[in-house]
Amino acid sequence: MVRGLLGPSLVHEYGSSPSALRILAIAAAGLVPQVAPVATEHAVALPVAVEHGSLTAVLAPDPLDRGGRPLRLRAAPGEYRDLWTDDPVRPGPDGEIALPAAEGIALLWRPGRDETARSGPG
Repeated sequence: MVRGLLGPSLVHEYGSSPSALRILAIAAAGLVPQVAPVATEHAVALPVAVEHGSLTAVLAPDPLDRGGRPLRLRAAPGEYRDLWTDDPVRPGPDGEIALPAAEGIALLWRPGRDETARSGPG
């Protein structure tokens, strides 16, 4: 996490987004998230260390700044849960996910093998 005005700058001052997103992209360059923005999206995916499963935080412009388009992501096959909205999410056959991301945020959690076995098929 970044201490300072990076978060509020992304939310309240859209003009600072290119700089803020560049800082995040550089910080995340060595990370390989299971979920990543489609190349045309101005978004950043950050893997988050969790005790069970995997979690990827996706930060993107709000829908107005995306021209009303959904946030498009590529993801490994499987069942995810967007912890921001509590909605189940599953990539399509092309590996893409389209989310409304009304606030420009998605927190996609994917259970590990142990959690999948306990909860049964989705």
